[in-house]
Amino acid sequence: MLTPTQLDLVLTWLLNLEDRGLTGSVENLGDGAGQTRFGITSYWGPETSPLITADFFTIPTPDALPIAKQYYKTVFWDKLKLDQYPMPLAASVLSCAVNCGPGTALHLLSHGSHNLETFIAAWSFHYRQVAGNDPSRGKFLDGWLKRATAVFPNLP
Repeated sequence: MLTPTQLDLVLTWLLNLEDRGLTGSVENLGDGAGQTRFGITSYWGPETSPLITADFFTIPTPDALPIAKQYYKTVFWDKLKLDQYPMPLAASVLSCAVNCGPGTALHLLSHGSHNLETFIAAWSFHYRQVAGNDPSRGKFLDGWLKRATAVFPNLP
């Protein structure tokens, strides 16, 4: 089990994957998910957590940052029981769950990917399949692979 300080470092790492420099800028990426801040969208946020209200997208970044950390801890880290996995595997599973969905992350874990190298290989293979099945998504493959191979505490 991680100490609160260690978990805070993992969550800060994740937030840097979502928003390099932790600027807290709010964008509409045109992907149908609405406003996005720290990787949290107005489309999914309120549905998955009462932490994400419309205010989240307008409050100052220093106030939004701890909300984003709590969101990722509650909705992903705690829900997936990532404390049961060693670091840095747990951080990679968290990143995968945020980017691909918790179901995909658990699926990859359930197929013998309980060590970091195997998990990264399975996650990378998943992204290659997604891009191969839908060529319009191929433009994201390089970024996806950088994310999959980013091992805590390093950033791509």
